[in-house]
Amino acid sequence: MNSHPDREPELDPVLEAEVRAALRRSIQPPAAPNHVRNAVEAMAASHGATAGAHGRAWRGASALASMAAVVAVVAVIGASLILRGSGPAVPTPRPTVGTPGPVLPDPSPGQKLVTAFSWTGDGLTAWAGSGDGTIRFTADGGVTWSTPVAVPVLSDLSAESSLEFVDRLHGWQTSEIRVAGVWHLKVQRTSDGGLTWATAEVATLADEPGLGLWVNTHLIDATHGVYMVSRPIEPQPAASPSPDATPFRGPETFRDCTEYTTADGGATWTGPTPTVCGTAGLKWVNGKVGLFVGGLPSRDVTVTLDGGLTWRKAELPGMSPDQTLWNPTLDIDDRGVLHLVTTVVPASETWSSAPVVGYASADGGSSWAQEFRSATPDGMGLGNWTSVLAPGHYLSLHQVGTGIPMQDDFVESLDGGRTWREIKSSGFSEATYMSWADEIHGMLDGMRDCPTGQTCDPAGTSSGAVFLTDDGGRTWHQLAFD
Repeated sequence: MNSHPDREPELDPVLEAEVRAALRRSIQPPAAPNHVRNAVEAMAASHGATAGAHGRAWRGASALASMAAVVAVVAVIGASLILRGSGPAVPTPRPTVGTPGPVLPDPSPGQKLVTAFSWTGDGLTAWAGSGDGTIRFTADGGVTWSTPVAVPVLSDLSAESSLEFVDRLHGWQTSEIRVAGVWHLKVQRTSDGGLTWATAEVATLADEPGLGLWVNTHLIDATHGVYMVSRPIEPQPAASPSPDATPFRGPETFRDCTEYTTADGGATWTGPTPTVCGTAGLKWVNGKVGLFVGGLPSRDVTVTLDGGLTWRKAELPGMSPDQTLWNPTLDIDDRGVLHLVTTVVPASETWSSAPVVGYASADGGSSWAQEFRSATPDGMGLGNWTSVLAPGHYLSLHQVGTGIPMQDDFVESLDGGRTWREIKSSGFSEATYMSWADEIHGMLDGMRDCPTGQTCDPAGTSSGAVFLTDDGGRTWHQLAFD
């Protein structure tokens, strides 16, 4: 190809117009998810960068060279379609909220109540445990379940709640077992859906007087995971702004906060390395995006975009020293902007007219700006658990009234928390935790028959159970196994 840096001949305008028109007619924009589009754009940008100065040489060569370059561009676009498959993908229809799927079974007398559950993040696949050392899987949203698979029994009673699967085959269970004054941090892992399990020791820690032990673990994918350990100095001071208020714990002080990581599914671990401190637990949007809320009172939020390997901490603007966050919920839109929706209440825990406040971050959680202030239908803020069913679509367990037992129902937002509406469903006496596969398939831990005059916790009670929904929370079916 000849290059003439001191002279750039004009392109044949007729030929150029014909080529552009042909391209507009023949090349259709790929109907791909954003992450696929981003990958294709990155590939195209890389292709252009490696071409370097050849771009100018091509522009000044000839109309024939121009046509050859257009063919090359078409080839790149064709390659991107091959990456996606044999043609443009058919968009997946969004579930219609409130439209039920297959009929879910209700339990029969004598069946065992389910005590632990979660979606795997792999379509509608979920697992559930019935408290007898076994788990089962469903691939149809809870209509049918697999035969029971045994999970090795551990002496750590909290281990069941740590069970986590990223797909039908890969999962793990973490535990902290104290023997002769030493904490043994362990992981049991499976790569065949629970048929076999292997045990590995993450680390050992001395059980030192005056130190607590708070652990948060997360299986990012089939090979990567984190094991986070925070050791607060106890006892904590109590902050009680008024004699009749339920006091929050004072600011946490820690001996150390460390993290261990694995890149082989939990077989081997590296660490410890310093990490963020926290005792309030993690809330995950997906396998990589999560929110860590600090101790109470708190105006800080800590965000991870890589499954917990790195964190960004920032203080929310516009909050006074006597205010704290309650039930913050993280969301991420298709542009990568983070959205945080939370109830802001005084440290005295006065819930009257507590506002719902929305914040946004365009830099991955390094800084935040307030987006709006709104209210739920009764002005009482958000409940004890709020889930992101889809970008901008939230559902919150919501206390109704002030009697004992409390009655929990639901409030829903379809616009990212700006407006809310009540969902009338079969009410629960108590409900503490929800997990969703999509906008219509969900599970929760709850109970419907707490005795009048008592406050009941679903976990560990004879009447507490797991419930399924296939219509976005309008109706719920209790889950039990033979």
